[in-house]
Amino acid sequence: MPQYIALIRKDPDSDYGVELPDFPGCFSAGATLDEVKDMA
Repeated sequence: MPQYIALIRKDPDSDYGVELPDFPGCFSAGATLDEVKDMA
């Protein structure tokens, strides 16, 4: 199974965001860490 790097970011007034550098333009967001991991 391939593994990829995911960058998870969070500003104080926003949801968590996740970017996948190996897939330009691919990003998602979620209200919790569990949700953002599932969305990635």
